Amino acid sequence: MHRTPAPPPAPPGCAPGRSAPARSRAAGSWGSGSVAALATVALLAVLSPAAAPRGAGTVTADVPVITLAALQAHLATFTRITAENGGHRLTGSPGEAALRRYLVTTLEAAGYEVGTQSCPPRCKGVNVLADSRTGDAGQVYVFGAHIDSVSTTPGLNDNAAAVATVLETALVVAAQKPALATRVRFAFWGDEEPGMVGSRYYVKNLGDRKPTVRGYLNFEMVGSPNGGYFLNNPATPLGRLFQEYYDAHQLATEESVELAKRSDNAPFDTDRIPATGVNGGAGARKTEAQARKWGGRAGQPYDACYHRTCDTTANVDTTMLTHTANAQITALYKLAVAR
Repeated sequence: MHRTPAPPPAPPGCAPGRSAPARSRAAGSWGSGSVAALATVALLAVLSPAAAPRGAGTVTADVPVITLAALQAHLATFTRITAENGGHRLTGSPGEAALRRYLVTTLEAAGYEVGTQSCPPRCKGVNVLADSRTGDAGQVYVFGAHIDSVSTTPGLNDNAAAVATVLETALVVAAQKPALATRVRFAFWGDEEPGMVGSRYYVKNLGDRKPTVRGYLNFEMVGSPNGGYFLNNPATPLGRLFQEYYDAHQLATEESVELAKRSDNAPFDTDRIPATGVNGGAGARKTEAQARKWGGRAGQPYDACYHRTCDTTANVDTTMLTHTANAQITALYKLAVAR
């Protein structure tokens, strides 16, 4: 998550790129995904598709469950990749590049059309964009999280945990093969920490494709160990999708203030593209009222390891992480699956 709210101007003179086609699967196929077995019966009871909110956004197919086991497997992989490449994922570093390559390979193998978008020489980050191959290309919903960290941390809560939720959502959708009414794009942003440079460049360069982007859903620091359930723009149609999920699971939420303009939703908000998002909080301190509502310690940061070396897998709240992933895939099914 970007530390200060004032971003630099988007760098000029950048051009999109395209990754090489996958070799392991025929073009246009959906992959098998990585849906793991449920860790416990209790988790199934809490997150069963039958408990998903119904109504105007009801989908015809059951929403699949994303399991903690699947998310933890991604976190273990991201931890290994980061540790083997310098211990951080600073933009332009070996760690950031290695995770990006892993995401490209994994998403291509699942059957997505995967591209990369870079903007040398003014910035070092590279965006990874994975598109579904079906659905109306004139309507696109984007789900995203940034892959970079600062140089002082392995960056598990900030922001590998959110990357895990977006990746697993993509893999579950590939495995389930729902009939999509709209296109879905999974975006993994580079260069977020210096000021949302990657997502800012993406939005700036949409050009005449801007009307096709019907909404952006952002995921940032989704496992803060002393955090809460914070939503961007919860009163909007997109935000209400998340609000309905958390209401259905009897989890109180608050509108995001601390991170409202400090993550990759900000460029979309600025350019008046509908946007929402979920985060667990960063360095701000939990209030007494929030501690009564969510538990945890009042007067302490939502994430005491924010931008520190202790931001490891032990720093990720697994309950918050799992709910974020399931809120995400529930929103996707309501927005994009044919009904």
